[in-house]
Amino acid sequence: MLSGVQARQTGDVFHGPGATNVDLPELDSYQEECLNKAKKYAVEQNLKAAAVRQTIAQQQQVRFLNGDINNDYSDKYMNNLK
Repeated sequence: MLSGVQARQTGDVFHGPGATNVDLPELDSYQEECLNKAKKYAVEQNLKAAAVRQTIAQQQQVRFLNGDINNDYSDKYMNNLK
């Protein structure tokens, strides 16, 4: 920790991701529609990725139980999703 070190603060202060009590401008109907579409798309992509991860995990379990542990492709794909 840097104790006793201070720097002169210059420039504007912007609200960051953790800011509270921030007055955001109202969205018009088009912006709100776009935002809702983006949220819906994000949820769909998240669900799709989760389903792919689950399928690959199940395939790995079956291969392991069958004694086939050489499945490099699914291992590489799973590592890219993390």
